[in-house]
Amino acid sequence: MSIASPRLVTLAFFAAILLLYLAFSPFSAAGMGYIGEEMNACRQIGFRLLGGHGPIEWPRNGAAGLLFQCPFMAAGDAFLGASTISEDVGLSWQPAVATALLVTLVFVWGSRLAQSRAWGFWLAVAAGFATLLWPYASIGLETTQSVFLLAAAYLALGDSSPPPRAPHSWARCLLFGFCAGIAMSAKSGGALLVPAVAYLAGCFLRGSAGSSRASAAKTAATLLLVVVLFAANAWVRHIAWIRFGGGASFAALWLVRDPISPLLNLLALLASPNKGLFLYAPLTLLAVIALPRAARVAPRVAVFSVLTLLGLASVSLLGMWADETWGPRYLHSSVAPLVLCLAASKRDRPLRLRREPALVLAVAIGLAVSFLGVAFYYGTLMAVATTATTPTLETLQSDMTWNHVRFNGRLLRVWLRARRGADYPQYLPTGWYWSFHRLKQPPDWKRVDLTPFAHPLPLLLQGLEPRSPARRTAPALAAALVSGIALLVFVRRAS
Repeated sequence: MSIASPRLVTLAFFAAILLLYLAFSPFSAAGMGYIGEEMNACRQIGFRLLGGHGPIEWPRNGAAGLLFQCPFMAAGDAFLGASTISEDVGLSWQPAVATALLVTLVFVWGSRLAQSRAWGFWLAVAAGFATLLWPYASIGLETTQSVFLLAAAYLALGDSSPPPRAPHSWARCLLFGFCAGIAMSAKSGGALLVPAVAYLAGCFLRGSAGSSRASAAKTAATLLLVVVLFAANAWVRHIAWIRFGGGASFAALWLVRDPISPLLNLLALLASPNKGLFLYAPLTLLAVIALPRAARVAPRVAVFSVLTLLGLASVSLLGMWADETWGPRYLHSSVAPLVLCLAASKRDRPLRLRREPALVLAVAIGLAVSFLGVAFYYGTLMAVATTATTPTLETLQSDMTWNHVRFNGRLLRVWLRARRGADYPQYLPTGWYWSFHRLKQPPDWKRVDLTPFAHPLPLLLQGLEPRSPARRTAPALAAALVSGIALLVFVRRAS
């Protein structure tokens, strides 16, 4: 019997996940996607707050994400001394904290849906380390949207008490409005979440009882907060996109022009070997298969998950439905809701791993794939590709030469061989194959030695390299790793 309180168990779970993410962190975020321009905007905002003058060059995603990035940069300056390196280190904590909160929500809500702390624990751990959530705890880019979307969903759908329910307090209404507004505002593609957020708002407001005047006031305030947050950030985002020619005109260049391409893009977005969701988060395939049972157990959660997935998958209307980052990053926010559906489908089924071979296989594959995403900087593939040839986004989406999982696996082998003393070149590509006949003028490709590129991203792994400056931080990161595992063991036993 557990003697630990549920609140202590939840806090310990969050701390465990955060420690494990930090153990494999590069403690640098500036080179990830568009984070550099967001850091620049945070510096300009800080300069203005201290009495300075000058314009603010807003980032492409607007100002919503800056609300949660500027404090981490300021904390880096406060604890490590004011410098760009300190700001970078501080900001690197933000996606790790956001993802740890997201996984903790999966643990709490998944336990309730499955009516089993054991199922909730193991599915949350699997979501945290056997899906693309783990690499993005270092990469960032999508984490703020994902955690606020799930928080809004939990506020709207997580109450398991039977109706009639107590009326929502003003604080709960404003918190839901804030979470929903940030979920739709944190990314340029947040409008794709409008169907899912509208459904959540309907469920949340429908469950609020009370006097008609008070209920109407709360409803109006909640919806107004969502609209104001979304509209204000859209206005800032519009200003930012002017320097790129305008967001609408920019996106119009990417729209497909035929009716077949969206279907093909959707299939690729889910199941392609280069960028498919089911490869980078195998648990989601099991969740899609389990949707009928989940819909019977928790119909509102299933509807929310489907609306989220289909809304985000609307990027299949673009020719560029994926980019050079790790996996299908535009579907990042759909992973946690789908795992909750998987948890709901396990209700009334005791956890017996020998009866769950598909689940064990999915977790094993997902863990291996996600570790490769954590181990190396995603931009290394682009660096090698541009050295070898002139790649396009279509190439990165479909050419198996640039399959991110296989490429990072090759980098891992090169790095391990170097640890054993191998110093011979490791070339990519290894060869070319032409159908039926040799081309008279084959494409101009250049073989690239991977050895200079095969350096891991996490400081913990860098510490294994001789004469690496990261060797000084390795003991602390190893302690974080051991402490995280120990806390997970505590949570499992306490559950």
